[in-house]
Amino acid sequence: MAVDIFPALNLPVIYVCQPYGGMDAAQMEGLLTNYYEYHFLYIGNIHHVESRNIQGMALMKLFFTLGRTWPRRWRRPSTM
Repeated sequence: MAVDIFPALNLPVIYVCQPYGGMDAAQMEGLLTNYYEYHFLYIGNIHHVESRNIQGMALMKLFFTLGRTWPRRWRRPSTM
């Protein structure tokens, strides 16, 4: 019998990437990332938000609470 050594992960996570050329990491954090994070917290079932900023790119990771059902429109990324 085959046994999988990796545990089943049921982590409801969505990544949001916002490219914006010409800004360094500090500008991205001050002008875009803080704005996005503030508004993401108004979405229901969000546990917390992590973000990273590099030259011309902001990457945000949205963690949702476990055990909640996702809205139907979020089950298919193509409908976002």
